[in-house]
Amino acid sequence: MKILKGFLIFLGILAIVYLFLPYHYQQIIRHNFANVDDYKFFTGKEQPPAQHPKPWQLDSTYNVKQPSAQSLDFMKKQTTCAFLVIKDDKIIYEYYGEDYDKNTYSGSFSMAKTVTSLLLGKAIEEGYMKGVDDKIIDYVPQLNKIAFKDVTIKHLLTMSACIDYNESYVNPFAPAARIYYQKDLKGDFSKIKLRDKPGSYWEYQSICTLLLGEAIRNATKQNLSDYCYAKLWNPMGAEKGFIWSTDEEGGSEKAFCCFNTTARDFARFGKLLLHKGMYDTTRLMPLTYMEQMYIPQNQLKTQDGRTVDWYAYQNWIVHHKGLEIPYYRGILGQLIFAIPQKNAIVVRLGKKISKEIDAHETRVDIYNYLDAALEVLE
Repeated sequence: MKILKGFLIFLGILAIVYLFLPYHYQQIIRHNFANVDDYKFFTGKEQPPAQHPKPWQLDSTYNVKQPSAQSLDFMKKQTTCAFLVIKDDKIIYEYYGEDYDKNTYSGSFSMAKTVTSLLLGKAIEEGYMKGVDDKIIDYVPQLNKIAFKDVTIKHLLTMSACIDYNESYVNPFAPAARIYYQKDLKGDFSKIKLRDKPGSYWEYQSICTLLLGEAIRNATKQNLSDYCYAKLWNPMGAEKGFIWSTDEEGGSEKAFCCFNTTARDFARFGKLLLHKGMYDTTRLMPLTYMEQMYIPQNQLKTQDGRTVDWYAYQNWIVHHKGLEIPYYRGILGQLIFAIPQKNAIVVRLGKKISKEIDAHETRVDIYNYLDAALEVLE
C-alpha cells in the first residue's frame, strides 16, 4: 500500500509539472518524435481538390517493369509508404506499403520548404515583392531591425542567413522541435539573432523558411494555404485536397514543413519543377526563377570549407550517374525528383531514411531510390 501511495504521489507531481510546462514541451512529451501522420493532431485548413481535376494517365506498361528484388527489399526495409515513377506524364510504376494507397495523405516534412520557395517566386512575379534582393525586414517587421538590416530574401532562400539557430533532430527540446510544435510562431520573431554576417556560409536552418513564409503572408495578405491553392494546386488539376498544418487554429502555416497530401498529387510539384514552371500548356511560374532552382549555390561554402553543389532555392540537387537532379526532400525520406534527361518524376514517401550523409549533404538512401527508379525507366 505504501508503494502504491508513493507511486500515485509521484504521478501527481509529474502531472503538475506537465501542466506548468510551455505548450511545445507538452506536445513534445505527448507526441515524441515527428511522424508522417502528425497532421491528424495539428490544426490546419483542408483545401479541396482542383475544380477541374486532371488525373494522371496510366502508361500501357504500368507496373510491367519493376525495380529489382534487391531494390524492393530495400524499400520495404526502409518502411516506404509510396514509390511512384512517372515518365512522359504517365505513371509507369506505382508501389504502396505500410497500409498506404493512392488516396492516403502523408506529411511532407521539409519538402514544404520547396513549395514555399515556389510561392515566393509567384509572389515576386505578381509584384507583391520586388525580388530576392529585398531585405527581409521590409516584410517581417517584428525582426530586430538592427540585427537583420542586411539579411536579404536570397540569404534565406539559400540557407546562408547565418541565424543563431540549431537544426538538431536528436534533441527533442532543440529549436527545431520548438518551432515544429509551438503555438504563435510569430511571437518569438523579435528574439531571433544572427550568429555571423549573412552570406558567410551555408547552414541548413528551418527558421529561414519560417521567415520566408511570414514574408509571403505579409506581402500577399493571404495565408500560404489559400495562396497555394489559387496559384498552383487548382491550376495543376490536383485530384485530392491538401492540408498545410498551422501553429494553431486559424494561425500561420508551418512553412518549413507539414504539407500533407497523396503521392500522386505530390508528383504535380515534381512536374512543375521538371518543366521549369510550365504545367501542360500553362506557365504557372516565372522561367527565370525556376531556372535558379537548377543552379547549385557554388559561391557558398560550409563552415568546414565544402563548396555547396547540392542546394539551390530551398531545393536540393543530387549528382548521380551523370545526372544532375533537382529535388524536394523531407527528413524521413520524403522525396520528389525531377529528372529532365528522362522526362521523369519520382516520388518516394516513407517513415525511415538512413542517417548517413555524404560529403555532398546527400542522405545515402537517396541513391538507392534513384537506382530503383532508373531500373524502371531504363
